[in-house]
Amino acid sequence: MKETAVVHYDDIALKGANRGLFEQILVRNIAHKIQRGKLPLFVEKRWGRITITNNTGSLWVEEYGNILKEILAHTPGIAVFGVGVMVDPDRKEIEKGVIKVVESFSEHFETFRITTTRVDKTYPSTSQEIDRDLGALVLQRFGDTKRVKLKNPGVTIRVEILKKTAYVYIKEAGISGLPVGSSGRAVALLSGGFDSPVAAYMCATRGVEPLLMHFHAYPQTSRAAIEKVEEIAGVLGTVCGQLTLVLVPLLDAQKEIVLTAPEKLRVVLYRRLMMRVAEEWGRQHDAKAIITGESVGQVASQTLENIAAVENAVATLPVLRPLSGMHKREIINRACEIGTHDISLLPYDDTCTVFMPKRPETKARIRDVLEAEKRYDSGKLVAHMLETLEVHKL
Repeated sequence: MKETAVVHYDDIALKGANRGLFEQILVRNIAHKIQRGKLPLFVEKRWGRITITNNTGSLWVEEYGNILKEILAHTPGIAVFGVGVMVDPDRKEIEKGVIKVVESFSEHFETFRITTTRVDKTYPSTSQEIDRDLGALVLQRFGDTKRVKLKNPGVTIRVEILKKTAYVYIKEAGISGLPVGSSGRAVALLSGGFDSPVAAYMCATRGVEPLLMHFHAYPQTSRAAIEKVEEIAGVLGTVCGQLTLVLVPLLDAQKEIVLTAPEKLRVVLYRRLMMRVAEEWGRQHDAKAIITGESVGQVASQTLENIAAVENAVATLPVLRPLSGMHKREIINRACEIGTHDISLLPYDDTCTVFMPKRPETKARIRDVLEAEKRYDSGKLVAHMLETLEVHKL
């Protein structure tokens, strides 16, 4: 008997000839997080699943099990996982494995069900017979504190029987999707609000590696506003692994726009500069798209006309807007789920609120925007921001 974690995936299983590549990326991502957490564990792909064990055969679940579960629960590409044991596919050994798992996690549940999967269809008993017998065994040993509940149980004890081995573990849900990095890179514009962190997260669960880019107005805004974004990036790092955070000074460009351009177009002009910087820096770092947290009609800068006027500044990269059809309550609920809500709630000024017009344009016309840009050298402003930005590895 060997303490083992088991990982299953769903979207990856649909990838056909490319499945092996996606599996390798998921193994790499899990191993990287385990290494960063300094856990003495080894990750490998075995028989259509990923297993995590201690090479020495020593016990590790009591000390590291909860840390590992936290890692696996926040790793895109994982549909189901569990921490338990690996045993020989002998009925007696499987029974010992079930008892071991129940004893290890007994205080965390009262009701349970057992679900058996026989990958080895030559195994002498049916899955239903094994479920029934193992359930009876648990009740016999722990009947005073445990009871069977087939619908919505406290835990599901999963038994997987293969040709040469069997796994017993308590089933936990992952966040599914695709492993980060399997769909390429994209520059994710990151503010301190609710929306952009959720947008970056949603793209990460589809395999995109987000290169986080934050435009700041320091020292017009406080250093705390940047630290807030760094904290948000840290939360996203628990999902994505190691992240890049690019800090771009926008203040000089904002001052130039305030002095030369129509007041009502300021926000649109700010955002056009941001998109140009994101596109140019992204192309230099192999990004295939730009991610924004825009939701149609949510604020003045996110009307369809203004979105079109801003996107007009981008020449080569597609712009992904995963929140475009979501309302604010959905976005806030998602922010709570991923852990950025309370940070986003902190009351620090955002870049676009600096020199905010009294009546921002809600239906910008591209010809008016292009005419306004003739009043200053946008290429020079973009070049200056590219020269003065800071790149941080988190």
